[in-house]
Amino acid sequence: DSNTGLHKRSIYEHNGVAVCSQKRALSIATVVFASLFVISLTIAFAGPQN
Repeated sequence: DSNTGLHKRSIYEHNGVAVCSQKRALSIATVVFASLFVISLTIAFAGPQN
């Protein structure tokens, strides 16, 4: 029982990304979606003027 717990814990510690990877993924996704939104707005407003 304790062996499996230690094994799972060693896996998480070996990757070093249990909780902080979630925050990193969230921030990366936010940046990506924000940049896509800005690019789409730029295309939408720059397109008809040409």
